[in-house]
Amino acid sequence: NAYSLLDRFHHDVAKLEKETAALVRKERLFDMLVSEYKVVKACRQDLEGLKDLWDTISYVNNHLDEWKQQPWHEVIVDSMEMGVRALRTEVQKLDKRVKLFGAYEGL
Repeated sequence: NAYSLLDRFHHDVAKLEKETAALVRKERLFDMLVSEYKVVKACRQDLEGLKDLWDTISYVNNHLDEWKQQPWHEVIVDSMEMGVRALRTEVQKLDKRVKLFGAYEGL
């Protein structure tokens, strides 16, 4: 499950963030050059982007599953077209960096 992996990585990144915060405090204490720890920040951004991506994937899949259950004679094309536009808008709102992940391709 993607969400359980995301949760595990969230805890791992949170631990790294605490460790880097402690290092920053020590660097300041000894008047050293303070490191930015860009890799840890990038991990957090990627993790947040992946969470948004998987939320969007779930949202789209739930809508598609609902539409698949609808009998053909009950389909209202205009309503479905508006729904597809709304889904496309949600996908377009995603951060451009998530488009590099394989899960985006399946969307």
